[in-house]
Amino acid sequence: MKQKDVEATGAAMQEQVLLGDKTPAEVFEEHTGMTMIDGEQTTVEEAETLESGFNHVLSERTGIDWTSNDHTALDITVYAEGPGEEAFSGNLQNTEVFDAMQQAMK
Repeated sequence: MKQKDVEATGAAMQEQVLLGDKTPAEVFEEHTGMTMIDGEQTTVEEAETLESGFNHVLSERTGIDWTSNDHTALDITVYAEGPGEEAFSGNLQNTEVFDAMQQAMK
């Protein structure tokens, strides 16, 4: 699985399950390209919300974990080294960081 294969958030997958006639496993496979394995559908269904269940399974499968489900307005420090590093100086909006990364990677 490539990370770019994940096409929906846990919230979007939850909404599709709640508004449609597909199982969590079907929605998960449709939006990630991965088939749920032993106990993952149960994990999703027994979680506090389907969203948190989907997010938990995705975190386990990809090795990416989050410390919070919330956003803050706090500034963070971003360091860059290499081609395009000059674009990362000063205060940037989060979308400007994305743009600078995209430009540096061409």
